[in-house]
Amino acid sequence: MAWNMYLAVNHLKQMQKIATLTRESAIIQADISGVLKDLTDMGTGQRGYLLTGGPSYLQPHTDAKGRIGNDFSGLGVALVNRAEGERSLESQLESLANSRQAEMERSI
Repeated sequence: MAWNMYLAVNHLKQMQKIATLTRESAIIQADISGVLKDLTDMGTGQRGYLLTGGPSYLQPHTDAKGRIGNDFSGLGVALVNRAEGERSLESQLESLANSRQAEMERSI
């Protein structure tokens, strides 16, 4: 009976650990999706402006430019307890996003 109790408690701890990792992964995925959405919105605003010349078309670009920093902050917080390899991916993603943003700014 004691052995069964030990196994049940051990199994419960494993399930809790898996649930925590699943929640953390979902948060990370949402933050990465937010970055992608922001880059897409920035590109949409850029193309609208370049096609029409109308400054109102830059609104999605401007809004997304303001949000992307928060998305990277959230991603950084979510990756704090992760392995170094995963944390380095965030800096790579941020570098690529900054490069894309600079390219958009030059064309505007």
